[in-house]
Amino acid sequence: MSKRVYFSKKTAGSAGFFPLQIPRFLVVSDTPAYAELSRISNHAKILYALLLDRLSTNDMSVTFLENPWHNDKNLSVSLHGGYDEQGNAYVHFSTEELQEQLSLPPDGALKALEELESHALIQVLAHSENEPRRIYPLTLAPTVTPLVS
Repeated sequence: MSKRVYFSKKTAGSAGFFPLQIPRFLVVSDTPAYAELSRISNHAKILYALLLDRLSTNDMSVTFLENPWHNDKNLSVSLHGGYDEQGNAYVHFSTEELQEQLSLPPDGALKALEELESHALIQVLAHSENEPRRIYPLTLAPTVTPLVS
């Protein structure tokens, strides 16, 4: 059996990984408005957290590309999304990436996407065959006006 290594005061906040944060409204139904959202599948909850994580990572990448702080010409940053003409943030996630990160078959990954879309937590748009689908994570609002597809 391997030795157990515990987090300490020094390492707990910088353990060499970034925790994935699931929004509270997806787990705890504090209000009747959130009760339905707290009942969505765990795969969909994790997918929403992955989308938000990719959104924040993409924002850091855009900032890095606009204001590089390094002199290394070989350092590259990949963008997993961007901003559309109206300034709305979106991310790219291929079906293969969804399958891999959620450990699901293709139909399970797509079902999680459809579940989030049916609860107005995301909007999925496919632009063209050459361009991957755009997934727009949505914020909670009383009404959501869909983007024109």
